[in-house]
Order: sequence, then C-alpha cells, then structure tokens
Amino acid sequence: MWFMHNSTPAHIFRNEREHLTLTFQDRWIDWGGPTPWPARSSNLNPLDFYVMLKAQEEEEEEEEEEEEEEEVKEKKNKKK
Repeated sequence: MWFMHNSTPAHIFRNEREHLTLTFQDRWIDWGGPTPWPARSSNLNPLDFYVMLKAQEEEEEEEEEEEEEEEVKEKKNKKK
C-alpha cells in the first residue's frame, strides 16, 4: 500500500513523518518524503485517475450488457 500526501502543514511535522515512515516504510509520497511528489503534477493524483477510469469502465460494461439484452429480446420477438 502507498500513501500519497498533500503536504498540508499538519502533515509536515517531524512526528507525522516518523509515523508515516514507521507505518509505510518508504512507500509514501510527499514533497520531502522518501518518494518525492512529481514535479508539475496536476491536482489529480493516481487514485483520482483510478476511480475515474474504473467508473468509466463500469459504465461501458453496463451499456454493453443493456445492448446484449436488447439483442436477445429482438431475437425472441422475431421467432414469434
């Protein structure tokens, strides 16, 4: 698991950084952390992209299922 930090003042105190290091070892991202925050990164982070893409994927799957159901209904109606 990774922890991505937004560098708010409450998160940059030494005791907070020590806690993050104990909890996540070197798997936390921050401006002064073991993994530096990417330069010129947008406000969207990888978690935002994951959620956005996952929602889009689920929506596309639902549309495909609806299309398949409509095709099955049409085939049944043609047989009658």
